[in-house]
Amino acid sequence: MTSDTTGGHFKAALALTIHDVKNSLALFLDRVEAVQALDENAGQKYAGFKYEIKRINNNLVRLLSLYKVDEDDFALQDDFHLVDDFFEEIAAEYAAVLHEKDIELIPDCADGLCFRFDKGLIYGVLDNAINNAARYTKTRIGLKASREEGYLVLSVQDDGDGYPECMLTQDLSAKFESGIDMAGGATGLGLYFSWIVAKLHKREGRAGYVRLSNDGELGGGCFSIHLPGENASFSDVCG
Repeated sequence: MTSDTTGGHFKAALALTIHDVKNSLALFLDRVEAVQALDENAGQKYAGFKYEIKRINNNLVRLLSLYKVDEDDFALQDDFHLVDDFFEEIAAEYAAVLHEKDIELIPDCADGLCFRFDKGLIYGVLDNAINNAARYTKTRIGLKASREEGYLVLSVQDDGDGYPECMLTQDLSAKFESGIDMAGGATGLGLYFSWIVAKLHKREGRAGYVRLSNDGELGGGCFSIHLPGENASFSDVCG
């Protein structure tokens, strides 16, 4: 058996295992929500537990997406979405756990901003960025959407100490073009996933990209993903 065949079998087995674990997590989550429905005071008590289940599940979704991209078995599910509605969904998802940490999530998006993107993938990108921001922020996390030179820019900002210089100066394309380094302690899987998702969004010869900076409005770190779009992306197609 060749090494390529062995590697293919391993990746297929890994994908099946991830699916199995995801199903188990969904079962756990259903049980937790059933308990919450029976106990009015259980909401805050189980918020952290639900958050961890969803966090692990989202990590598994990212792994499956990367596997499909690597196998050339991935189709971008892009459609037009109202960004402010999308932000409201994210804010509701994080409300309980951030409240428990005394962190305020501040969405900032113009009403009616409409853009075409893969909602599931972009949710995964912002989920990862918000999780990271929650670890380093002091009291606030900003979730902002803006239009810049034909791109939709979605950013997650915090009021922490910002990114270290080594992260700000790294060339992400050079870092990730050949994959991720599994030998080191921190693989940067979340950032790698974000980089891949950005590249998958292509319009009129332009590809998306991600950027790390310390020039956000809250004074700390700022992660942003830039998605290219044609004129129709900013139309009133969302209704």
